[in-house]
Amino acid sequence: SKDKVKVDKILTITKGLNFETGKQKLVMDIYVEMNQPTKGNHQYLYIDNYSISPCVYSKYKGHPQNASMATREVNDYIKKNELNPIGPVHQVMLIDKKSKKKQKNNEVTLEVYVQVS
Repeated sequence: SKDKVKVDKILTITKGLNFETGKQKLVMDIYVEMNQPTKGNHQYLYIDNYSISPCVYSKYKGHPQNASMATREVNDYIKKNELNPIGPVHQVMLIDKKSKKKQKNNEVTLEVYVQVS
């Protein structure tokens, strides 16, 4: 139906690790790209447009266990080119339901972005 919500991408933004009262705490935002705003209990915020630029980008397709290769590639490029990261790591997991049937088991497509100056 036309009113069905469709999710195309899931974006996680790892802002870092905070240490509060001796306990380690991961700080992460999760964004879900949808074709329309959702109705609900107002615990979630709808953002019409989200962008980061300029940034360094890497794409990985394969087993999730090796997905950190994309982040490592971005970090290596930033160091090699003496760039200054000015934002957290953005990891975007692409969801393609049409090609999902064609993908091998446990295969993911992941894009990694880091904003630089």
